[in-house]
Amino acid sequence: MLDMDGKWALTAVTCISLLLSTLGLYGVSRMQSGPLVQILQESTLGPIVREAALFAFMAGIPFVALITGAARIDLMALGADLSNPNPIGGFTFANWARAAGIGVVICACVLTVLVIAARASNAENTKPAGLLAIRDAIYDEVHWTFYRAAPALLLNDVYAGVMIGAVLILVEWLARPGKHFADSFTGNRPALVLHLACLLVSAFLYLATQNLYVMIVAHCIVMLAGSRLMRQTTTAPSTDSANTPAQVTYRK
Repeated sequence: MLDMDGKWALTAVTCISLLLSTLGLYGVSRMQSGPLVQILQESTLGPIVREAALFAFMAGIPFVALITGAARIDLMALGADLSNPNPIGGFTFANWARAAGIGVVICACVLTVLVIAARASNAENTKPAGLLAIRDAIYDEVHWTFYRAAPALLLNDVYAGVMIGAVLILVEWLARPGKHFADSFTGNRPALVLHLACLLVSAFLYLATQNLYVMIVAHCIVMLAGSRLMRQTTTAPSTDSANTPAQVTYRK
């Protein structure tokens, strides 16, 4: 068990991470037409710099907190009891089976809700997620789990950690005018719905399993399958009228 100094150290690192993200992302969004951004976009080093910065922020900070002992391994969803015989990635076989079963049920329920929601709304603008969704799932889940760890440790309450962590994540999203929440005002609400669905799945699995690996896989399934199911649902030909040909709009 960490002492109060360790708890406050993790809280301080979390606050610094949130401050860096909100100020940094907001600053970049305000500099979209600035010379520095243009140089990075035109340079071959631009994508490399972006990926390195993204990795350092999304995965590097949580990793440093973990190896320094500021963040507990169980609160980072990497295994609660490594003393068990023959652990697999920090979990026993029974824990893996239970977590996988819960993950399958949650993914099935969420995908069903997404399809129903797509039928009731215009989701034709949904773009099928590509392979980058796997990278984003890893980064997001590590980052989100890190944001849950500090309040859970400070308050000694995992539920409070999930709720406060969700608030921190939403604050971070609001600092990204070109991303999640802004999409809802530019006609791309399905993208926002998918991200919120992934956040909901992640939060529930964190409470139920505290298995980061299952959370990453579930995130990938919801994002990859959800984007395709929503698009197929809304672009399927209508059969409401036998005499009137269905008018279907396909968008790239």
